[in-house]
Amino acid sequence: MMEARHLLLCRLLESLIAYFVFKYRDEFDHWLKMGEKLNWRRTKTKPEIPTSSKSTTTKKSYTKNPEKSLLMRKEGSSYFAKAGNGPNKTERLMKALECYNDALRHSLVTPAADSSPELEHTSVLFANRSAVFFEMSRYQNALHDIELALNFGYPSHLRWKILIRRASIFQQRKKFEEVLELVQVIKATLQPESQNMESISRKLNNLEEAAQQGLLTGMKQNTNIISEDQYQSKKLHNTTTYEENPDFEYASKSISLKFNSSAQRSVEAVTDLKFGDILFDEIPYASVLLPEYETTHCHHCHANTMLSIFP
Repeated sequence: MMEARHLLLCRLLESLIAYFVFKYRDEFDHWLKMGEKLNWRRTKTKPEIPTSSKSTTTKKSYTKNPEKSLLMRKEGSSYFAKAGNGPNKTERLMKALECYNDALRHSLVTPAADSSPELEHTSVLFANRSAVFFEMSRYQNALHDIELALNFGYPSHLRWKILIRRASIFQQRKKFEEVLELVQVIKATLQPESQNMESISRKLNNLEEAAQQGLLTGMKQNTNIISEDQYQSKKLHNTTTYEENPDFEYASKSISLKFNSSAQRSVEAVTDLKFGDILFDEIPYASVLLPEYETTHCHHCHANTMLSIFP
């Protein structure tokens, strides 16, 4: 009789457990997953990712190839010439930038002879890339490439182009004294037989007049210049806040997880939220660059590397 009662109680207990598991299976699954995430985060170890012997991506080869470099330079110049001011300007400028970066990867950037054609070709690539950065208003990058073009021996009969570009950047940054100095340097080194002499003189006169007017009006020079990337980073840092919520995994303290009979689970704001606030911050299980960003972003940290010729 006692054994029959024990058997009946065991069957009844099994039925009750099965009933509650079926009824609250969603909640059980949720807390099981949260426990797995918490355990993984505490150990700071990521699950092993299955690997395959077959590669699904094709890596580009960037061996030194002067012919390929010259071809990419011409293609980049074609994209830049077609950029204009239309709706596709940004896209074509990015295409030109990508072509110039590829050309630099294939070029012989460390030739033995200072007067070699490869050296002049490389200097022209840096000068052309500076023009792209100038049109993109990335003035710090443009100045960097202008300096590289000069160091690599940019042709003397074309030097006025990049010097006028440098003067225009100084004009944008209200560095009027540097503009006037550069204008005098350009006038002293400009060859009389240069093509478009009238157009060049007009540009120089416009720069000189604008700089003199700027000095007369007493505008202060902007000496605290930061790059565009630094500006965007500083702007983002000033407008976003994040403090981890101890009761909500990977979530901000500004939100909370609520349970109710109608919506079951929901996320609600507990403080006023501003545009740009970070609400969730979780380590990605895996990440990979899209093909269109393989040559413009770092493959490890995904930072923008437009100025780098190394993918």
